[in-house]
Amino acid sequence: MAVTSLTLNYDSILTTTLFEVRGILYDQIFKSNVFFNWLHQNGRKRLVNGGERIQVALQTGTNSTVKSYSGYELLDTTPQDNLNSAFYTWKQISGSVAINRIEERKNSGRAEILGLLQQKVNELQLSMADEVSRQVLGSFTAGNGGKDLTPLPLIISNTPSTTTVGSVSGAAETYWRNQQTASGATTTKAYKDELRNVWNDCSKGPGGGPDFCLATQVAYEHYESALDDHSRHTDTAMADLGFDNIRLKGALMAWDERVVDSANSQLSSTDGGSPTEETVYFVNSRFMELVVDSQTDFITTPFMRPENQDAKVAQVLFYGELTTNNRRKLGVLDSIQSAALTASTG
Repeated sequence: MAVTSLTLNYDSILTTTLFEVRGILYDQIFKSNVFFNWLHQNGRKRLVNGGERIQVALQTGTNSTVKSYSGYELLDTTPQDNLNSAFYTWKQISGSVAINRIEERKNSGRAEILGLLQQKVNELQLSMADEVSRQVLGSFTAGNGGKDLTPLPLIISNTPSTTTVGSVSGAAETYWRNQQTASGATTTKAYKDELRNVWNDCSKGPGGGPDFCLATQVAYEHYESALDDHSRHTDTAMADLGFDNIRLKGALMAWDERVVDSANSQLSSTDGGSPTEETVYFVNSRFMELVVDSQTDFITTPFMRPENQDAKVAQVLFYGELTTNNRRKLGVLDSIQSAALTASTG
């Protein structure tokens, strides 16, 4: 009976401890990825209560009844049909923590078992943060049989007129195409002009311009080196978290090692690719959102003993998807020739 009580006590300790470190795990995931961190800081994570799919309302046109009038003139009441919806499927991510009985016996004291659990949780933190980063930034096409999160390079595509996002086809719907420019710059000045031009293209229409630019490391460094000390402004909150950043027309600009070579569909070197050209993505926080199931936001499950194993296993679970409701306000500058810019002086 004593052994059973001890086992139950350990099960409770393990489950409670894993639950208590959930906040640490959550922070680790959102603070280790500059893009996720930016979404989080700008309140672009939305919790929803399940559903078969994620429905995102789109505005596909303007209201033609808005116009000036005089005195008793009849007002325009023409019914408007400018609303459409994108539908995103739920994506699921899990990570497991397992402790077998021999590990329990080797670490039989409360302090020892908690120390062992902490080591396993630390490993899970790093692994989940790395996987979420890979899925959001590194996957150029729908990975793992379409089960991965929809990646930024698919939402902001190198071929916007042929890309389907959220079940809406860019080929069929011209309003559902992001801005895209292939760089031809051979001087630093021309490169800066291209960055400003893409930002301006994304700024057309209601909703303002991009407030975040995510670049490959070399593309970021070229722009950073082109700024003098008087024009180099940073976001101190992001810098305090360890993310290098500068400003482009008021937008926060940062880099991540996993940003892909968009023009050549090349993964970053972190993910085994060999990118030959550089890329900068332009994002507007008003039109980009991480939608998360309110009951599965990196939750932890109780430790359970499988029927055919001498071990206890718990999972950390996440249901969500990266979404946009206005691709026209997003953009990409790709095909940036790093060698040409390195040699440039203008």
